[in-house]
Order: sequence, then structure tokens, then C-alpha cells
Amino acid sequence: MRVFRIVAVFAAAAALGLAGASAPPKSDGGFARALAAVQAKRISARIQFLSDDLLEGRGTGARGSEIAARDIASEFAEDGLKPAGDDGTYLQKFDMLGVTPVAPARLDLETPNGPIELENGDNAVLSTKTQTENVPIDAPLLFVGYGIDAPEMHWNDYEGVDARGKVLIALVNDPGSRNPGLFGGKALSYYGRWTYKYEEAARHHAAGILLVHTTESAGYGWQVVRNSWSGEQAQLPLEGGREDLPLDGWITEAAAERLFQNNGRGLDAAIAEAGTRGFHAYTLEGSRAKGSLAFKVRRYRTENVAGILEGSDAGKKGTYVALTAHFDHLGIGHPDSTGDRIYNGAQDNASGVATLLEIARAADDGGWRPARSILFVSVTAEEQGLLGSAYFARHLPVPADRVAAEFNMDGTSVYGETLDYTLLGADRTTLGPLAERVARQMNVKLDPDAHPEQGSYFRSDHFNFAKVGVPAVSVKHGWLFRGRDAAYGEKVFNDYNDHHYHQPSDEYDPKWDLSGTVQECRFVMRLAEAVSNVAKMPKFREGMLSRAERESR
Repeated sequence: MRVFRIVAVFAAAAALGLAGASAPPKSDGGFARALAAVQAKRISARIQFLSDDLLEGRGTGARGSEIAARDIASEFAEDGLKPAGDDGTYLQKFDMLGVTPVAPARLDLETPNGPIELENGDNAVLSTKTQTENVPIDAPLLFVGYGIDAPEMHWNDYEGVDARGKVLIALVNDPGSRNPGLFGGKALSYYGRWTYKYEEAARHHAAGILLVHTTESAGYGWQVVRNSWSGEQAQLPLEGGREDLPLDGWITEAAAERLFQNNGRGLDAAIAEAGTRGFHAYTLEGSRAKGSLAFKVRRYRTENVAGILEGSDAGKKGTYVALTAHFDHLGIGHPDSTGDRIYNGAQDNASGVATLLEIARAADDGGWRPARSILFVSVTAEEQGLLGSAYFARHLPVPADRVAAEFNMDGTSVYGETLDYTLLGADRTTLGPLAERVARQMNVKLDPDAHPEQGSYFRSDHFNFAKVGVPAVSVKHGWLFRGRDAAYGEKVFNDYNDHHYHQPSDEYDPKWDLSGTVQECRFVMRLAEAVSNVAKMPKFREGMLSRAERESR
């Protein structure tokens, strides 16, 4: 099987357009056979291939990403899915731009007590959304607290100030992170996401924005910021004459501390001020951002991959259940302490793609033909800000109101089965009772997010489906592992977050227990089958999107 697929990847792109015609239903018992057909060894083989050094970390717009996309397409063809991409193929192609800071990429923060030199990849990450090669910066600094304008929360950090032409200094997260009576308390809202901060700064015509990183506020260490955003950044082309931020980026906690100390106050004091109602943004007097940043800008074509398992019910097969997983990772970047520069992304997210592909394979092996059609989608550029799914959700191959539900897989359990699962976003939909029934069938319980401070709902591809009205859920394994004590799950979470997330060490390990990935595979299949059979289409609940979520790009 593997030999066939690798030959298909390299042999002929034309083969990707072969229709892969759906076989007729084999019998009504196909679903049970499909569940039984799921195999850990096939999931393991896919993770190993997708996370191999050959694919060079599957960076968006890079050679390894193209290999991964064509491998996925060849599996879709082999499993009999109908092409749902462009021109009768499985590939949905679209334009992107890669924006890379040209070394040395430096920016000076002039302060009353001396300059602070920011260097990309060291104490800052520096980029631009203008998609131009030369970006001169000479602008006063304005501290906007958390940089939030949230009418429904009666909070506006921009009230009474003109941010136009200024470089903003803003905190990551939202005020609820330190004051449980504000926003969602511990649970991160979209207003706390770095993507929102950029969007709001652009709406106020700022010259730029620099986010202050702390491990506590971001939920991950500085190495994650550096590894994720100090190299080439993928961007969708600007449309309709829209302008965007000349400067966007992050600065380390130490750099921010120096900046505030040089302006007569400490960072802790600034954070305390920003977290109280009545905070007013203020200029850091005598402080400016100055520099001339150069960028390499390249335009390229990339692709999402999509195929359809046609439903068996004449009245329902024109509606769909979407299953998604992103295939990209961070490519080649900053070396770790061992000198490894390849960010293989085995768990994030070769494991999710392997699960998606095993569902398609098991459906074909077992002859599963659900009542509704299943839309299988593997998207790119998730690590660049959910860009592949943003494009896909705006250019769906089927009408959005015909998609009954979407289930996303991003990082499966490689540590064994769990006693619990979390369905991020289910509470925003009418899927709750159905999901509870499926959980009982699986002998697991549904728990709320164990780490709401991470803002995981806004950090994966289902979010873009939700924004177009699709009942969208990210399926996350829990942290109560079968046969382990309660502390084991927290230990595993912290170890991965601290030592492997967005680092070269996220590599395949032959000692992994993939029974947890098999469990997720069957859980998602049961969810899809259940949605496929209900007479009434699930709904995304009205009023679930905040202003920031509705207006996010």
C-alpha cells in the first residue's frame, strides 16, 4: 500500500484527477465493519511518513507540504472518494504570499533612558502585513493595555485615544486572566488572541503593534513564539484595496520590562493598570519605534485537499458531515540545542491527518456508506493563523448551509486511551445531546476544556467553519488515561507543551501507544454516523459569535 502511494505522489499529478468513483454500498452492516477495520499500524505508518525528515517539516508553500498534499490526495483516490477540489482533482489551489524578514532585521525603541534594540528571532519577532519589501518605521509608542474594544463586555482600551500612525504596545490574553470577574475569567476569549490584537490595531490604522510575551499570559514559552513566527510568514493576498499593518510582532518579557522601566514604571505595574476597568491608553512619552525593515516577498500557489464519500440516502446525500485535519507544520527553522532544524510535527498534526486518512480507509474497507455524504478535508497553513481553513470555509465546494456538522482533529492521543473527551465548541451548537449519546456508546465522558486559559477553541481550523455558520467542533482527547492515575494526564500535557510543542522534538516515537488515536478515529466515525442519521440538521446557535469573532479575517 505504501509503495503504491509513494509512487502515486511522485509519478503523475494527472493521476490526482482520476475520479475515484464511489463503489455501491456493500451492505447495511458496513459501519460496524468499518469500525472494526481501524488499525493502529496503518495510523503509525502514516505518522512516520508525514513526519519524516524527507518532508522537511511540511512548511506552508515548501516542497514537503506539496509532497504531503499529494500523498493525501493519492489516499483519497485509493479509498474511492470523489474529488472535491478544482477541475476534477482533490486539490483546491489558491494563492499565498510568503513574507520573510531580511537579516539583520532590527528595530530600535528609543526611550528617555536609552535605546532598546529589538532583533528578530532574539528578543522580538518582526513582520509586516503590507506585503511590501521595504517598511520604514518612525512612530511614537502607545500603550493600549490589552488592546481590546469589546462593546458587549463594556470594555474599550482605545477609548479617547487616536492610535493612527502609532506603534502600539499591547498585552497578550484578556483581563479575565488576572481578574476572574472580567470577560470569561480563566477561559480565554477571542479578545485575548494575538490574531485579534493585530486585527483591532489595523482597524484603528496603527503603524504597528508589538505584543508583550509572558509565558503565563501566552500559555507557552518564548521558544514557541520564536519558532513559529521569526521566519517566513504565510499570508493570504490583500483584497479590495485593503491596507494592513506595517509592523506586527512580539517582544520578550525582558524587553518589555526595560521599555516600561525606561519610562518610569515597571511591567507589573502596567499589567495591573491594564486589568482594571477605567484603564486609559497612554503614550510612552519620549519613546519611539524607529527602523527600516526589509522583507523578501514571494507569491506561490498552495493547496487544500478535499474528497467526498457520497451518502447512501437519496434525501440526505446532498447534505454533508465535514471531517478536517491540517497537514502543515513549521518547516525548517531555528535549531534546537541538538542542532535539529526540522520541525517534523508528528503529533501536531501528522497524527490528526493519519486519523482522517484511516477513517477514509476504514470506510472503504468496511463498505460504510452513511446516509449523509462525508466531506474529508485536509488543510494547509493552520500554523500560519488558520489560513488554509479560512480560504476553504470561504470557498466551500458545497453550500455552507448544507454542512450538518464539522469535526476537526488536531493532535490525537499517542499515550493510550482516555476516559474522557472534550468537544470544543459543542456548546455553541445543538450537537450536545447527540454527542452525549455517542460518548456513552464509547464508554467515555464529555468534560469541559481542562485548560480553558489556552484558548484552544480559537486555535484550530473548526473556528473558520463556525464563522460561516457551520456547527463546528474540535475533538480533543481528555487527560484521564485508562489505567493511569489522575496526575499522569497533567504530566503528559505539561511535558508536551514545555518540551515538544512547536519544537523540532515533536517527532515520531515507536514507543507511542496509538490505541488512543484508534479510539479517536472510532469516536469521530460514530459522531459522523450519528449526525448522518438524524432527520433534523444540527444548528450553530445564534448569538454565539462576539463582535471580534464575526469580524476576524
